[in-house]
Amino acid sequence: MRTLTTFISFFLLLALVILPGITLAADTGLVPTCGFGCGYDDFIHLLNNIMIFIIELSVPVSILLFVYAGFLYLTGQEAKVKKAKEIFWSVVVGIIIMLISWLVVYTVLNLLLSPTYQSKLPLKSR
Repeated sequence: MRTLTTFISFFLLLALVILPGITLAADTGLVPTCGFGCGYDDFIHLLNNIMIFIIELSVPVSILLFVYAGFLYLTGQEAKVKKAKEIFWSVVVGIIIMLISWLVVYTVLNLLLSPTYQSKLPLKSR
């Protein structure tokens, strides 16, 4: 019974963290509004929006994994401490890979997009 309540609590907490990000994505316009005249720049802009949305979803998941690893680390049991260290390093490596991939995609988008759409990217080039 205790496992079931822990499981339900975890998913409720996860829903409370992720659902606001999903609703905010709907407000900010994940899909560009171009009607029937969508072009290449609109498609690239959509891919950029999806990438940013995935990054924004991965932040709360990373935080939850850090918290879980912290609890495992605080137990003091050698096996759980080892597992916590593995989780810490996996999350850190995942965040670094995610940020490097974002940097590569952002650089490629700056090269492929017309100047009109470059201003819509999250960081404006100077």
